Amino acid sequence: VAESTVKAGLFSSLLMAVIYILVTVIGAQSRGVFPASANGGEALADIGYDKRVVMEPFVTMGGQVGQDIKIWRPVGGEKTEEMLDRDARDALLFQRYMLDGTTEKK
Repeated sequence: VAESTVKAGLFSSLLMAVIYILVTVIGAQSRGVFPASANGGEALADIGYDKRVVMEPFVTMGGQVGQDIKIWRPVGGEKTEEMLDRDARDALLFQRYMLDGTTEKK
């Protein structure tokens, strides 16, 4: 059993190394296709993406979602409701900036 486990581990490690190398090579080759973007919104526009963008900030335990995705500890440390609200607001402002270059509250 131990020998099979070691062989499987070595095989999967080598396979992952090959995958990461290929992803790196492909990523490096794609640099000439589009210019570097100032923000995520420009990058999405460059590739013609016009669908929704979702942010999933799962950081607290409890509730149905927390149980379903197995959050077993507070990911961001112990936070009050006010701190969570502030973090959500800041994340939204960051996402707006990345998508359209604005920091205005809407």
